[in-house]
Amino acid sequence: MALWAIIPVKPLRRGKSRLAKVISADERADLNQYLLEHTIQVLKTIDEIEHILVIARHNDRLFLY
Repeated sequence: MALWAIIPVKPLRRGKSRLAKVISADERADLNQYLLEHTIQVLKTIDEIEHILVIARHNDRLFLY
């Protein structure tokens, strides 16, 4: 049986909304993109995980790994 990692992702500009008073929407989008990429890279190091699925209602700046 294959083990999947499933990552739900909000629209990149909406994620981390509590930081809106501190950083701009573009900066939050960049942060969310970095966090997503970092999460995927870490998951790829786990031998037991065979597949990584990113679930999002948007496609802005998402890349498949």
